[in-house]
Amino acid sequence: MNNSSLKILDWDSDFFKLRIAKVLDSAKEVSDFLPIFRKLEKEKIDLAYFASDQKVMNADKLIFERFEMFLVDEKVTFLKNIVNDSEAHPNICEYKENEVAPELLNLAIESGIYSRFKIDQNIPNAKFEEMYRLWVINSVRKKISDVVLVYKKANKIIGFVTVGRKEDMGKIGIIAVDAAGRGKGVGKALIKSAENYCFQVGIKYLKIVTQGKNIPACKFYKKCGYTLKSTLYFYHIWKSKN
Repeated sequence: MNNSSLKILDWDSDFFKLRIAKVLDSAKEVSDFLPIFRKLEKEKIDLAYFASDQKVMNADKLIFERFEMFLVDEKVTFLKNIVNDSEAHPNICEYKENEVAPELLNLAIESGIYSRFKIDQNIPNAKFEEMYRLWVINSVRKKISDVVLVYKKANKIIGFVTVGRKEDMGKIGIIAVDAAGRGKGVGKALIKSAENYCFQVGIKYLKIVTQGKNIPACKFYKKCGYTLKSTLYFYHIWKSKN
């Protein structure tokens, strides 16, 4: 690899007030990152994201000159073919309010406990929380999702799921259940409702992306009939503050 390729991420850079890029090159060994680090230095990058379908040997934490690289996420993708729908759940409905309920904001933040933006201690917790609040706000406003389904009990939202689509592929953005509602079928009901929505609008496949360390979620999706399709290892490369 003679030259590393970078893509400047405008939204991330503006949100975090840093110069952030995505590394487009593949790299399998520590030595492959030397030209990448040099390009980051040349382009004055503060933070870079790197993703690979396999772990980089000896790079769970790598320090080289003015950069530090470490593994922040093992992102797994589950997929299911939607072939039928089921009876609508009486506690679940589409969220159609203009204002975003506080329960949605709180649940969204709770859902990100395994997020790489939560795991990375270089990112202030306040920015992580702001990111997830924006995520649900933009989902409700249908900027990044097509529908938000909520589970209500005693007129209180105790769970929700967001679904977006691209042609015949649907994707769950966020699924979250209040602590008091876990283990009581709320999550399963939300998944079924998301599948019903997909079936009704002609979506053939539903994709769910989560973190490999979120073992309860991975087991839950498999139990719901989803198949593990891919794993991506995400690394953050930070410019040293020293």
